[in-house]
Amino acid sequence: MPSSVLDKSFKTVIALKGMDGALQVLGGTLLYYLKPGTLHHAVVWLTQRELSEDPRDWIAWHLLLAAQQLGDVKTFAAVYLGVHGFIKILLAISLLRGALWAYPTMLGYLLVAIGYQLYRYSLSHAVGWLLLIVFDAGVVGLTWHQYQEHRQLPG
Repeated sequence: MPSSVLDKSFKTVIALKGMDGALQVLGGTLLYYLKPGTLHHAVVWLTQRELSEDPRDWIAWHLLLAAQQLGDVKTFAAVYLGVHGFIKILLAISLLRGALWAYPTMLGYLLVAIGYQLYRYSLSHAVGWLLLIVFDAGVVGLTWHQYQEHRQLPG
């Protein structure tokens, strides 16, 4: 694949990672300030029509279950999302600016994330985890390629 296509692909994927990080920071902030009862009420409202049509709807039931259990782990989830998102934003900006330190940092970060995703996939066998693993593995490949090119640049 020509280098310019890889460069554009890398920049696009890293920009997406940065936007995902911004959404995670926003989600973590909202989660932190939202009361568990308010969130649970919103999920009940969102799922009630679907459950009235199909009382065994898998997604609706799991959303309700997650909202009920969120009270126990709300602060952890909010901080986790916020920190995870902030790291993605920092790395995305640094990579798009060509900071050499950000390449191995992103590689390490993605490899840890893929390890966690593999663990979650082994528990649930959910296709979403598998897709995320494949996507992040592709980002690792692009990041490695870009890192090799940037290390060879003079200055």
